[in-house]
Amino acid sequence: MQKDSTYNKEESFDEFCGEFFSDSMFQMSRIIFPLPSSVADTTLNDVDTLTYPVFRKENWVILKDNLFSGKDTITGVDGNVYIRRIHKTNTSVDVMIYIEDSGCFTNWKFVLKRGKWYLVNYVESND
Repeated sequence: MQKDSTYNKEESFDEFCGEFFSDSMFQMSRIIFPLPSSVADTTLNDVDTLTYPVFRKENWVILKDNLFSGKDTITGVDGNVYIRRIHKTNTSVDVMIYIEDSGCFTNWKFVLKRGKWYLVNYVESND
């Protein structure tokens, strides 16, 4: 029996990102809901970390900007310089965007499942 060659072809992460950030329906289809998440905020009095157990389809806000391509630094509209670090393996991509020495960061984890990329975790710190 011959295997389907389209099933064996792994999706390019860069091509995935292009579509993920430009097509909201595609984005929703490539997030494994419920999506584990946490938000850390040490500026609160007694609370070091607020943990939101999950994002669900009904409370997900569509990500519109492709923060994963281009240069390693981004100057935001607020004038801050955001640094992007990407760690890739054959089956996962971790993307962290942060302001140096601020404690503020956002981290996304993508995994490759059956040849397609999916967002599987989201972490944010507003220290």
